[in-house]
Amino acid sequence: MKKILTIILSMTLLFSAMSAIVYAEEPTDDVAFYKARITATTVTHTVKYIPDNGEELSIKINIHSSRSVSVSIYKDDELITDGLCIKGNDSYTYTYSGADNKTCEFEIRIHDITNDGSPVDAEIIPSQKRTYSSWASTFINEAINQNKIPAELQNNYSSNIIREDFCRIAYCFIDKYIDKTKTKSSFADTDIVGINALANNGIINGKRNDTFAPNDNILREEAAAILERMAQKMSVTRATAFTKTYADESSISPYAISAVQNMTRLHIMGGKDNNNFCPKDLLTKEEAIATLVRLAAIAEWGCAK
Repeated sequence: MKKILTIILSMTLLFSAMSAIVYAEEPTDDVAFYKARITATTVTHTVKYIPDNGEELSIKINIHSSRSVSVSIYKDDELITDGLCIKGNDSYTYTYSGADNKTCEFEIRIHDITNDGSPVDAEIIPSQKRTYSSWASTFINEAINQNKIPAELQNNYSSNIIREDFCRIAYCFIDKYIDKTKTKSSFADTDIVGINALANNGIINGKRNDTFAPNDNILREEAAAILERMAQKMSVTRATAFTKTYADESSISPYAISAVQNMTRLHIMGGKDNNNFCPKDLLTKEEAIATLVRLAAIAEWGCAK
């Protein structure tokens, strides 16, 4: 019994002398789950961001002691957050959107402010998640591989897309089919070259008073009309023998009826729930990318993805 007690005491002294104790944990979503016990020094832990694991990286820091700590976060050795204070028994989550779509490393440094020698238990829980639906992965990956999505737009795919972002991506798909020298400023509220090129080639229109309203969301029927004009520039033959009817056809604006029909014939766009096209619904970024990839495939190969 004395021998056992001696071993236990020795182990206790060993652990109390260490600056940080790492507890082995099962990985979560291919990213390590890390625990440390801080005594009189700073604990440093590195988290690697890999784009293929998901666009958005979250790093949650939990403090399981009554004392406060300070946290510094470095991205590829560059300080991005310094002097952040997390109160005792509280937590903080840092989120990285993955805007540059490149592998990088985050170094998390946790420092015990009071430094009185008593332990502070901390957890670092990183996780990555995809910001797009599973059905959209093929379209998004193909568009990225073909350099069709600007790096700063490679995130938040399931969110609604604004008119500016839709047109910027659309321009990447159609630039070789149009006269790119036509970049005369067309709108009072944007000077983006791609948008002006689309306008000067008759693919997009403004809203009112010579404005484009770049930050407005885009409706599904508006997207259909733009895609129809793009198809004409890309010499995509209009499909014939339209047999598909939508339960909400009467709600499609007159200007978009022909476009909705043709985009449906070509399998570039389709209906939603209960056989409705939902023309006034907002288009998401992933939906926009899927339609553009399908259109490009027809223009290139004669069939949609």
